Amino acid sequence: MLQTRLKRIRFIRHEGDEKWAAAVAEHEEMIFALEARDESRLSEVLGRHLGNAWERVRSAI
Repeated sequence: MLQTRLKRIRFIRHEGDEKWAAAVAEHEEMIFALEARDESRLSEVLGRHLGNAWERVRSAI
């Protein structure tokens, strides 16, 4: 039950092309940082991504 609710929140909160594009861009930044082995960049991107994700989840619950 909890997993189903989390999946719902995960995708519903990306309503709109702009929000979805932003999430995809964050994931692409993570990949680039990983490929470059740039730990400080990866840390910044992950921190921002998780902060954004938390705001989406928080507003949905």
